[in-house]
Amino acid sequence: MIFVSHITRLNHHDNGLGCGGVSLFMILSGFLMFYNHGDEIDGKVSVSGLWRAGVGYYKKGLGKFYKGHIITFVSGALLQAYWLIRWFSVEGFWGAVQTAVPNILLFQSFIPKGEYYFSYNAVSWFLCDILFFYFCFPFLAQMIKRQKIFLGGGTAAAVVLLYVLFAGMAGGFPEQKWLLYICPLVRLADFGLGMVLCAQFKDRLAETKEGNRGKKRGTLLQIGSIVLMAVLVIGYPYVPEALSYGIIYILPSMLCIYSFLCYDTKLARLFAHKFWHTISMVSMEAYLVHQMVIRYLDEYSREMQYISGPLYLVMICTGTAVSALYLRFLCGKWHGQTSRL
Repeated sequence: MIFVSHITRLNHHDNGLGCGGVSLFMILSGFLMFYNHGDEIDGKVSVSGLWRAGVGYYKKGLGKFYKGHIITFVSGALLQAYWLIRWFSVEGFWGAVQTAVPNILLFQSFIPKGEYYFSYNAVSWFLCDILFFYFCFPFLAQMIKRQKIFLGGGTAAAVVLLYVLFAGMAGGFPEQKWLLYICPLVRLADFGLGMVLCAQFKDRLAETKEGNRGKKRGTLLQIGSIVLMAVLVIGYPYVPEALSYGIIYILPSMLCIYSFLCYDTKLARLFAHKFWHTISMVSMEAYLVHQMVIRYLDEYSREMQYISGPLYLVMICTGTAVSALYLRFLCGKWHGQTSRL
């Protein structure tokens, strides 16, 4: 979804693919984080213990993402240097220097200016958010384990309602896109809802493993979640701007994740095929490189405008796949060198 949303030549109108994809992935990240590490957090850990645990998860995330981030940052910096050499200005040079520091430190999402959070490799703002979520994870996990958050549909409904009210109040905010789409403090709600969903999933896992009736219900829920997401994506231009950055995709995303994981249907097995598992192994690398590949083909190869849409799409997909595999190779080589030091 995010990949397709950035191919501007195939998207002549605004679409919700990117916003919907980001919401889905943030909720899924919270779900998987709680599923894999929720048992590591004791409900009685002190605040200092939670802080140390948060720092530990942050460091793990940094070790997982930072090598790829730095490599793609350097690639983005080379493209930036090309622009500066071709259209040099002191203001442009100073702006590039100012935006480089928070980008390198993965702090850019906390700055409410597009020239910061969309600088160099623009999609890296998501890494800043995810690392912040990792730090907050122990605190949220303890709240769930102490049952200070009611685990059920009421939780999601209440959070979404508060989200909508907050979006309404932020309607006149000059940096509305940053506040509702980028800001880690706000998007933490998506990650937290994923954690709550996982807790609910663990509690009801045995109940959902039913017979044919359960599978039929599961198939309906799965198809319904996909259709609902598609309707919201298509209807994106008609949704109030404050709600279009992610809020409207929360409930369909949660329904999609829950239904596909709870019900062992033919549709669920289709998406569990080893082909998708193979794709997922390089999904982060593909995410980090795809926009730069698209920008390069769009901005530096003007002859692309004479190539048909399908061929253009093949070139984008091939370039992204090759670049993602090469990035994975470089990160693995870097890890091998640093592990020997």
